[in-house]
Amino acid sequence: MVCIIDDNGIGIEKSLENKKGATGLKQSVGVSNIKQRISLLNEKYNLRSNVTIEDKSGLPGYNETGTVVTLTLPLEIQEF
Repeated sequence: MVCIIDDNGIGIEKSLENKKGATGLKQSVGVSNIKQRISLLNEKYNLRSNVTIEDKSGLPGYNETGTVVTLTLPLEIQEF
């Protein structure tokens, strides 16, 4: 299963530029937690789940600003 979240905000790169003047960049705890949980699930159940977070400015086919988050989860289909 692939879940794509398409955000039309200012994007990661611009957000980081805006925060350069701020004292100490803050790391997102939520994103870190999600990546850690996916890693643990992959290890425990021998899965190949993945999450990627990309700025649209670096992706082909996107002409607007924003961020694309892609969550990939393997599905096991059982027939009854």
